Amino acid sequence: MYGTRSGNFPNRSTSSQKGPPDPAPETGGTDSGVTYILFKNSRVSPIENHSTAVSTGDRLAKEFITNN
Repeated sequence: MYGTRSGNFPNRSTSSQKGPPDPAPETGGTDSGVTYILFKNSRVSPIENHSTAVSTGDRLAKEFITNN
């Protein structure tokens, strides 16, 4: 999947609820200020490796900007 989505997702967490917003693009998000960028065929393994996910996302975003 490739593309972006932003803001106004249903089932968001509110300040009266415990925990952070649901991070899933299909079901979560926040009222505004968030944009999801999905890169086709990108993978991080294991998915729980946050630092690798962040560095991979940064690299792919820079490549996207450079090439477009």
